[in-house]
Amino acid sequence: GCSKKTNEWDKSIIEYKTNKPSRLPFLDIAPLDIGGT
Repeated sequence: GCSKKTNEWDKSIIEYKTNKPSRLPFLDIAPLDIGGT
């Protein structure tokens, strides 16, 4: 059961990355976190 759940999680991540190839959310979030603190 674990392997299947992990596989679905990896698939959703791949779909998210391919869905927004020109924008990397973590690059937008990181500077905001640094500026906020």
